Amino acid sequence: MQTLLYALTIFNALNFMAFLKSVLVGNCRVFKFLTRDW
Repeated sequence: MQTLLYALTIFNALNFMAFLKSVLVGNCRVFKFLTRDW
């Protein structure tokens, strides 16, 4: 049971990191779009 909980925690952490990374990439794209030369 402890091993399952440990694996689940790692899995959730990885998913959370991937989510944060995608959010950051999206924000960078929006920022570049807003600050580009018109």
